[in-house]
Amino acid sequence: MLRRLALLAILTSLALVSCADAGDPPDLRMRVRWSLTEPSALPSDVDRISIDVFVGDDTTPDNSIHTVANLEDSDDNGRLDLIRGGLPTNVPIRMRIVGEVGGVPAYVGHVGPIVLRAGERRYVEPAMYRVGASTSVAASGVRGRVLHSATALPDGRVLVAGGFGVSTTACPDGQPEGTRCFALAASDDAYVFDPAEGRFHAVDGGLLAARGGHTATALPDGRVLLAGGASDALMLMTPQGAATSGTYLISIVPGEDASLASFEIFDPELSPEVEDVDADGDPGRGAFVGAADAPTTPGRLDVPRFLATASAIPGTERVLIAGGEGAGASTSFAVFDADRAGGYGVLAAEEDDELAASRVAAGSAGVGSGASAAVWILGGNEARSDADLAEVWSGAADDATGASAPANAEPLLFPQAMAGVAVSRPEWSFVRPIVETVAGGERVVVIGWYGALCEAGTMNPVFAGGAGAVERCGGARRSVTIDVETGLATPGMTNNPHAFGASARLDDGRVIVTGGIGALVWSVNNTVDVLTGTVDATGAAVVSPTPLQLAEGRALHTTTALPEGGALTVGGLRFDASVMNASLPQPEVIYLAAQ
Repeated sequence: MLRRLALLAILTSLALVSCADAGDPPDLRMRVRWSLTEPSALPSDVDRISIDVFVGDDTTPDNSIHTVANLEDSDDNGRLDLIRGGLPTNVPIRMRIVGEVGGVPAYVGHVGPIVLRAGERRYVEPAMYRVGASTSVAASGVRGRVLHSATALPDGRVLVAGGFGVSTTACPDGQPEGTRCFALAASDDAYVFDPAEGRFHAVDGGLLAARGGHTATALPDGRVLLAGGASDALMLMTPQGAATSGTYLISIVPGEDASLASFEIFDPELSPEVEDVDADGDPGRGAFVGAADAPTTPGRLDVPRFLATASAIPGTERVLIAGGEGAGASTSFAVFDADRAGGYGVLAAEEDDELAASRVAAGSAGVGSGASAAVWILGGNEARSDADLAEVWSGAADDATGASAPANAEPLLFPQAMAGVAVSRPEWSFVRPIVETVAGGERVVVIGWYGALCEAGTMNPVFAGGAGAVERCGGARRSVTIDVETGLATPGMTNNPHAFGASARLDDGRVIVTGGIGALVWSVNNTVDVLTGTVDATGAAVVSPTPLQLAEGRALHTTTALPEGGALTVGGLRFDASVMNASLPQPEVIYLAAQ
């Protein structure tokens, strides 16, 4: 009940102002939030506004053009009236609002889905975002987190769940001189971000268990599976070489018995308002459930898994969860099955079915579909050979959990770039790489550089386990694009380095890559790269030139797709030059110009 009252008090963005005769077509009056704060004056450069109305599931809009010079200020409040009349009733409608400058989209916003009643006149407050620029979103509760998850929901909202708060702490005894330590305490808070409003709403009841460093995977039915993580951890920044070297290595260690062997599921339709009096679709709705037979209790994983990787198995109701920190986790995998007989749950792999290599903080992506579905798993270790760099999980009709094999095992040719031309790639030994599909799912692109070892004092990559002295390699603008059918791998470069960065695949196939670190001095960057979603003649992912930047540099954050070319970036860390302190940046939204 408290949530209902609070929502009614704060959701001023959609307020009924008057009712006309019941037979009149509804009017929608807009108090546009151009600055994401309060209703604000129209930017002086905007000369016309385009409004597309989508009814129900229709993808073809009804468009209207509003020339700014013809708009009036009927209320004498200093804001021009923007009214869209003649709208349908008793059916969900969505609206796309575009502020144009000389015919070029300069601002974009959305309304809905909402349902209007006959004769109704209503005000809405759409949030407008500048195209090609970053817009900060005020959200103090969401700001302070790292190793959280952020997952796009089918209705355009984003679920932000869990993660760690960060504070400086004394290092355990025995750490090298100059080591900096940070205590990580998990949160059970969760929020949904509604891009139409530009606001975060707290999820009723929060998580069933405080967790950070967990996996979050969208299920085909719109729910989100959260698995593993830890209740607390210690992050150590250890100097590489002398204490005054200025270069640092990162390690994140879960607290004693802190790794979690549990899962929970966010259902975006649970906990609705008792009555949606605003008819705004209740953007704060949604809640978490646990085990199929005990919904208020987290479900059970096979083993504790902190910093695991997880990917939906395309064309199925299953999710592969692989590796991680915890007893028996790093070399094992499990499969969550939403259609399991007796109720959804986790199936442990057969005793003899293990990962091809131990993996913690790996990356993964599902490819193919149904019976031909597979999951590529990359990095998460100090590779001792090409066989450790990547592996491919695949299912079988007679094996509910499938099996995994090295990506260089026949018939796959990884890491070769050309069939029959042997090559070794120690520089592809990644930790927490960015992994996304491109080219309609026919390729996987991997971005990052942290993790590879080099001969001491050089930039010559080597595998672990050799006789000579080694150290972590420095930064690089490294990427690799893999043909998932053959395993052939094409080296490439992004415009900027993105170790411990984040990415999102947009609804038009492009991939946006944000932030991260560029060198072992741990100065975070605010750079953005955009991949077109295609590959060039060599098979490498195409990277577009872009002037885009985040408002604040960050690493260990999330970036999540928003409808029609947008992306929400949340959380992460910024370090000062001496790695003495870590600060937590604000959420921000970027909308890309259409291709």
